Amino acid sequence: MDKLDLNMKEVHKELVDFLKENFKKNGFSKAVLGLSGGIDSALAAYLLRDALGKENVLAIMMPYKSSNPDSLNHAKLVVEDLGINSKIIEITD
Repeated sequence: MDKLDLNMKEVHKELVDFLKENFKKNGFSKAVLGLSGGIDSALAAYLLRDALGKENVLAIMMPYKSSNPDSLNHAKLVVEDLGINSKIIEITD
């Protein structure tokens, strides 16, 4: 299999532009994101911050009693690094 050759700056620009255009087209300027602490939601958080601005992204973290504590800690690290607003909603009950 051939190595995938990507220009990461261009990929980032394309993804951010896509988000900007689609949010604007649909009349939205803010986003609420479920942030699990995994790579998928972390990447989405970074892209949304770059597309909408940190003041327009709200991360919701929803730990459950059987959740790995590392997941919430990782999500908190993403929130801190991005400077976005966040809420923790315990969903065990």
